[in-house]
Formats: sequence, structure tokens, C-alpha cells
Amino acid sequence: MRQVLRKRILWVLLGLVGLGALLHFGTVGILEGLGKPLLANPSAGSQAVFDRRGGLLRLSLAPDEKFRLWTPLSEISPDLIRGTLLYEDKSFFSHPGVDLLALVRAFVRTYVLRGNRIGGSTITMQLARLRFALTSRTPIGKLKQILRALQFEFYFSKEQILEAYLNLAPYGENIEGIGAASRIYFGKSAKNLSLQEALALAVVPQNPNRRKPTASSAHVTQARQRLVSSWAESYSSDELKRAELAYPLVASPRRELPFRAPHFVEQVLLNKAEAQIQTSLDPELQEMAERGVRSFIQNTPCSSRLRGEASLRCLAPKTVYRLLCLPSKPQAKRLTFIRTCTAPLLTEYSIPTANFSASLSLIRQR
Repeated sequence: MRQVLRKRILWVLLGLVGLGALLHFGTVGILEGLGKPLLANPSAGSQAVFDRRGGLLRLSLAPDEKFRLWTPLSEISPDLIRGTLLYEDKSFFSHPGVDLLALVRAFVRTYVLRGNRIGGSTITMQLARLRFALTSRTPIGKLKQILRALQFEFYFSKEQILEAYLNLAPYGENIEGIGAASRIYFGKSAKNLSLQEALALAVVPQNPNRRKPTASSAHVTQARQRLVSSWAESYSSDELKRAELAYPLVASPRRELPFRAPHFVEQVLLNKAEAQIQTSLDPELQEMAERGVRSFIQNTPCSSRLRGEASLRCLAPKTVYRLLCLPSKPQAKRLTFIRTCTAPLLTEYSIPTANFSASLSLIRQR
């Protein structure tokens, strides 16, 4: 038994010597040969469409059927950033992409002592695994991960690496990145997360499906408590933040994502490529008009509607809104306004408001 242990320790030492030699003598040449990689691709993500008041109308799926909303580092809650660094990589801003001591500890625990597998990856190494779809559970895979992490550190700043990681990290099921996770679980932007929400999300990437904010198992409770304790020790002087830790955590399942004004949103997505799109749609006017249209449809006999469509035209001071509402059938569940209607009018239905003069008109279907 002792002989086997001595051999394993010898292999560890030889591996460390080889790794040290690689880092000292050959890294720069290798990294220059590899060239500058693509850190992330912000365009290959979801799109979020908002009304004029900032309310979410829809969060679309990315081409790979995942929710991934690119969010700049400046638009991410500082509490989420601090929590992630506390839980994932406390020495992120001081190491060169690889934490040798953490790697040695993980290697000895896993391959020498044959104990439970523990992680030794830095945030940069995790980004390398996510970005290049690496298998890091084997020694060869780990070496590839280390080399890619050093490549990132060679070409990009720490802030760029952290931004990319927070936009690619898994947050349960098909949710990637803090931008999509904060919208889906808490209905708000990543910048407006509370401390309790930020810490709940910070523990997710290590075990995405078991630690979702909607989970309530002993496992996820222990993970959150460890981070809360670490936070309390690191930021003990901030009384206001400590008080926030007592607030209840309320997360929403993904099925409650809004799907408002679908036809309008489709038109917007066809013409806009940005990740986050602000529109001029007024949510109060939209809701009022939809109620008016539904009431009109329900109270108008089928024989009078002539298989028509309902058109809504709203006139405001110095502004003209010409909007078409589809569909106009009694069984319609969703209504939206998408374009000007010029068909001949048959009847009208008044919707009085304080600032608008609106008329609902029934038109013949072309």
C-alpha cells in the first residue's frame, strides 16, 4: 500500500515539474502559436424585447434552444460578482488563470488518496471548458483546459474573462448566463438583483440542476448557507447588506415567462439584432385596447363581424398611432397591434381615455 502511494506521489511531483517547466519556458510561444481565440459570441444568444416602461414582453430562445442573454459586466449586480468570486474563485484577480495549489490539492485528493472528487478549476479554466466544450475529468483534458485558460489570460483582461464567464455559466436546464437567469428566476435585470437573489444565483453554476433558485432541497440550502457565511465574514462591516440577508427569496419557474404582444414582438425581432431591445409599446394602452377589442368581439354577433379583423386607431397630440389588432375571432387568446390598416370601415366601438381618442373599427377581410 505504501509503495503504491509513493509511486502516486512521485507521479504528482513529476507532473508538477513538467507543468512548471511548460509554464516557465514554453507557454508564450505556444500561446502565440494558438492565436487569439474568440472569448464569446454575444450575437449567438437570446433577445429580450421590452415595452416603453422597461417591462419584459418576451425573452426569445437562442439558435441552440437555450436562454442566453448577453449582459455587459457593467450591467451586472456587484453583489452577484462578489458572491461568484467568493464561491468560485477568491484569488481570481491575482492568479494567472491557473491556481497551482488548488490543482495539487484536487489531484492528490482524487488520484492519490482516491477520495471524493474536488474541484481545482479557476473561473478562467471553467470558461475554457465551457467555451471549447472540453472534458476536464481526465489528466489530458485537464491539461487542455489549463492551456486554454492560459490562452485567455494571455489575450484578455480579467474583466473581459469574468464578463464572458458570467454570460456562459449554466444556471439550470437550458438557462445560460446571468442575464437570462435573473430575468427568468426573478423577473428583473442582472443589475437590479437583491443581495439574497445574487447569492442564490452565485452557487448555481457548480451544480446547475440541483441548485436552481427554485430548488428547496437540503443540498442547495447548505450551499447557500456556506456562501452567506463567507459573505458575512468578508463584508461584516456592511450592516445594510447583512440586513438584506434576512429577506425572503422568491423565485419564479420558467413557465411564467411573459409572452406579450406576440405579433408586435415578431415584427421587432425581424428588424432588430440587438440582445436587448427597448420599444415604444405602452403597456397600459396595450392592456386597455386588448380589453376593448375582446369586449367588442364578445358582444358582436358572428353574422355582423363578416369574418373580419379588428383595427384600432389611436390619436394623441402630435402623435398618430395606427395599429392593427389580430386576430378578431371570438376564441382569440392573444391580441396585438402591428401595422396600419387601410381597409373600408364597417362599424366603430369607442374607447375613451384621458390622453387618447381611440376608435375600434371592424373591417372586411381581404
